[in-house]
Amino acid sequence: MSSTNKTSRDRHRDLVQMKAWVPADLKAEFVTRCNLQDASASDVMRGLMVAFIAQKTVKAHA
Repeated sequence: MSSTNKTSRDRHRDLVQMKAWVPADLKAEFVTRCNLQDASASDVMRGLMVAFIAQKTVKAHA
């Protein structure tokens, strides 16, 4: 099956949704900056989470 024919369930098979409460102005600025960089907010958040975990892991082993 090509990626264009995948259903939402297929595309999100290994993903879970995460919700967080943030100030409205912070979310708006974040989405604006993501759009300016042609990046989805989801992709940026995943990258931030991976970097955060990597940083904490390095410090824990130092």
